Amino acid sequence: AAWRRYAALAAKAAAARPGAVPEVDQVRWLLDEYCVQLFAQDLKTSVPVSAKRISQAFEAADAALRAWRRGARDRVRSVARRGSLVEVRSG
Repeated sequence: AAWRRYAALAAKAAAARPGAVPEVDQVRWLLDEYCVQLFAQDLKTSVPVSAKRISQAFEAADAALRAWRRGARDRVRSVARRGSLVEVRSG
């Protein structure tokens, strides 16, 4: 279920702008570390990881994506108000 949720989140982030939301990358990293913790315990994880931490990372990534989208909409609106037809690059 977590990997499906990550896939949906990553698709939303990629549609917004690839690499624009680093919190999405953090979720992927935590999921990978969780797999190490469960299936390759001898390797140890580089950061403490748990289902609760992963859930918090998902929430942070969702919030960051919403904030990024809100900011992108605001930038497009401000250009539209000025009557400019140039392409707006977010970042």
